[in-house]
Amino acid sequence: MRKFLLRSFGIIILLPLSLHAQFNFEQLIKSGPADAEKLVDAYARPLFYGLGLGMNSAWTNTAQTLKPLHFDLRIVATGAFVPSSKQSFDVSEIGL
Repeated sequence: MRKFLLRSFGIIILLPLSLHAQFNFEQLIKSGPADAEKLVDAYARPLFYGLGLGMNSAWTNTAQTLKPLHFDLRIVATGAFVPSSKQSFDVSEIGL
């Protein structure tokens, strides 16, 4: 019974809290396609940065030369870490 009361009290206390993570987001949507392009660019930049780093690794893995019309096929696992400075952006800094 005590756990039920504590949970109920916690839910009653936490429910009325409102969060403002996207403050004035509706104004950003109404602003137009040029601003939407800036937002998408800033949002997708970390993805493409990490993708570029990941594709740039494991290009060379042997110094052996192959005979004509022969090729080397390998399966290589790579990973890319995006720096923390590139993982987020501030909407007020992208010039909307």
